[in-house]
Amino acid sequence: MSLYLLLGVSTNADEAAIRCAHRAACAALPASHLGRLEAWVTGRSQRHLDHALAVLVDPARRERYDRDLLRNLVLAQAPPGH
Repeated sequence: MSLYLLLGVSTNADEAAIRCAHRAACAALPASHLGRLEAWVTGRSQRHLDHALAVLVDPARRERYDRDLLRNLVLAQAPPGH
């Protein structure tokens, strides 16, 4: 899952939208121990959300992330053996 999908924002979202989505996602995290464990397993824990925020609001880190995301997408769509 991409960091954009994790926070529920578009790839051209600005910093304010990213921070707002982060706050909303954190507020929606489960309070129970079992719920927190499930969130961790599915990649939607507080730690995952904080990582997404840190990457997407830092221009240099976001640029590297976007470049890697695009490269991985292109590789995933390449025919086998190429």
